[in-house]
Amino acid sequence: MADKNENVVATPEVEAPAAVEGISKDTYAEILDKLVKNKENRVYRGLKIKNVLKKENDDYTRVTLVVMGNIPGYVPQEDGSYKIGVTSNIYTSSFAISAILKQNEETAMMGNYVIEHPEIIPVLLSGATISVVQTNVEAGEEYRNPFTTREDNDAFVSDHDFIANNIFALKLGKMGEKFVDKVLEKSVDILFNN
Repeated sequence: MADKNENVVATPEVEAPAAVEGISKDTYAEILDKLVKNKENRVYRGLKIKNVLKKENDDYTRVTLVVMGNIPGYVPQEDGSYKIGVTSNIYTSSFAISAILKQNEETAMMGNYVIEHPEIIPVLLSGATISVVQTNVEAGEEYRNPFTTREDNDAFVSDHDFIANNIFALKLGKMGEKFVDKVLEKSVDILFNN
């Protein structure tokens, strides 16, 4: 029987700064291991992305990954409340997409590129496959991104229950692989033709 964690991205042992509130001193792999092993969390592997939507905000790009199949999620109701149900939408950000790209040596160069050019995210993630760990967060509970290395990692507090989705594995589809090759080719041309 295969280990359920066999597809987890392994990363170098790099520690975040110690003694800063809200920042874990654990490595990416250690944080991921804790999230995946937490019995209160749910892990979904091999979710195929069928559509990608993005919305520009003041300081980041919100990304909605529409996957084939359904996972638990809070669904907005007509009265403005939220109710647990099933959804095919996984909400994330350009920063989270950048971080997961940086965990793989074949896509690491794209990490900063998606921050600088978020318009490429739908093409890059077209047909990709992801794995997600879900954490339930109750209304009024403080939530901090467990992977952040930012010193200003202020807690987020929602007025309704929600599910935090942390993407921990990403395999690009054919379109994304072609796009990465084109960006690499263009980068090499710029480096050696200037």
